[in-house]
Amino acid sequence: MRLLVRIADGARRYLAKLRPLLPIVRRFAGSDAARWAIALAIALPALYWVFLSTWVASYNGMGRDQGTFHYSGWALRHGDRLYRDARDANGPMGAYVHCLFLMLGGADDHVFRILELGTSSLVFALVGFVLPGFVLRSGTDSQSEKPSLLVRLCWGLAFWTLLSSQYELHNFWTQAQRDGYALWFVLPAYLAQVVGHVLAAERRRERLAAWLLAASGFLVATSCLAKPTMLLFAFPQMLAVLVDNELAGRRKQLLGRLCLGMLGAAVFNFILLALVGSPIEFLRMSFVDVPRFYPYIWAKGRHVIMNAYPVSWSLVVSAAILGMIVMGQLPRRFVAVALGGLVGLASLLIQNKGFEYHYQPLSAFMWLQGGLLALWLAETCLLEKHMRAIPLAGVLVLAFLSVDVATKSPQLAHLDFLDRFATPQSRKTDQFFNNFNNGSYQSIDLHHAAEYLKSHTKPTDRVFHWGIDPYVLFLAERKAATRYVAAGWELNMTAALAGAGTAARSQIITAHQLEQAKELARELAAQPPAALVIMDGLYWGPDGWADLQKWCPEAGKFLKDRYTETIRFGKARLFFPK
Repeated sequence: MRLLVRIADGARRYLAKLRPLLPIVRRFAGSDAARWAIALAIALPALYWVFLSTWVASYNGMGRDQGTFHYSGWALRHGDRLYRDARDANGPMGAYVHCLFLMLGGADDHVFRILELGTSSLVFALVGFVLPGFVLRSGTDSQSEKPSLLVRLCWGLAFWTLLSSQYELHNFWTQAQRDGYALWFVLPAYLAQVVGHVLAAERRRERLAAWLLAASGFLVATSCLAKPTMLLFAFPQMLAVLVDNELAGRRKQLLGRLCLGMLGAAVFNFILLALVGSPIEFLRMSFVDVPRFYPYIWAKGRHVIMNAYPVSWSLVVSAAILGMIVMGQLPRRFVAVALGGLVGLASLLIQNKGFEYHYQPLSAFMWLQGGLLALWLAETCLLEKHMRAIPLAGVLVLAFLSVDVATKSPQLAHLDFLDRFATPQSRKTDQFFNNFNNGSYQSIDLHHAAEYLKSHTKPTDRVFHWGIDPYVLFLAERKAATRYVAAGWELNMTAALAGAGTAARSQIITAHQLEQAKELARELAAQPPAALVIMDGLYWGPDGWADLQKWCPEAGKFLKDRYTETIRFGKARLFFPK
């Protein structure tokens, strides 16, 4: 007991010495110290694990999809035109992002991951930086008080912690995916709309409000370049304009601006694609070829998709936000944010695959809604002194959940990366590559095969790849010999036929496959490749060469007569002319 008394006396004397500093602290903090204190109470508990996970993630290598986008971006930089010179079921967003990041040094995996994680972090923090001051109805006392810079920075840190904690649940395979790239546009789009609604409602800076609505439409429409299902996020935006009772007669004008921004995005991106690719081939691939077979590959039941962790939580949080809007506690401008999780769920169900990264939009909106709820509690309850303890309950729950998620990050199992792979040379070793294998994807085999190709072919030579990893072509710095850069994926219909379900669908899939197999044979005969990379052990069979002969007999015979296997690196077999 005496020890406790001594400690208390010492603390009291120490605080007395700090009392002269209080005016300086108050001037720095502003009159809203409680607001930034609540933000820090959310951010700080999980901050260490989130930062550590993010830093470890920056040392991850490439997975299958990231490697595919790498090749698309590299080929684009070296003169190929998207969709004309390479068939691709993905939208051009992956090629654009990877092309840009490769120009910034992204050929080094660590640099690429820093650029990708840095962009995601910037978007996450921007949400929290901007939202303070915009969560209450226009005209309330708290809403009219301009938040200090410190408040905005602290809430930016809080939202970065929340959104990054869920993102770091993903590993090297599921980060840097199209769903994450789409969020770089969807989240700022929703943010711009919220700010635009407030400016329009208060009749100040109305021109800026109109431009923000147009920018919001432009951004959300551009997100469709990642995945067509991202277009669903535009409908809650339009609904928010129609139901916002604070806009008072300006709904039609602002809805027009929103739609004008979407139309502008369509025109701009069409022109951009015409400059670097083929819009006609893109439309044919997206709306004719892909729907024939892709929906049936690895399709999952709706009950399996709905049973994943983020779905139930997202439904609860979305219902809470919608309920608060219906009761008038939250402004109607947040209708789009409230529906964001449901739109993410709709996108999941339409894709019908249930891959982990398909949950990223749903999960991001769930945590965004949680942060919005905490910010609303802080803004609302601080108006009344007797209610100031209420936000603490919400903060404690949110902080606890954030810590729980952050400490489950798979990145924390690889803390040794920080020391073992700190230099560019260490990230070019077998020890590094072996950390990024995943079943049929063997990073080490692709790197060894690429090194051999690079030393046994000329830079102008073209290589045919039978498999689903054109990453090997990027590593070898050799262009594909045909438009079928991932031929084993589009021309082997084992998975599609297994999921077709009906004879009519199977007939359509088979007809499509025969058509594309004939086209492959024509392209190979017109321009024989300098080498072949045949991948074994893919999802549908152990022998890639036999797989090629089975599904593409004409092309297989052409290659069998002219090429012989020279060397093998694990699952990668290299063939050269006889």
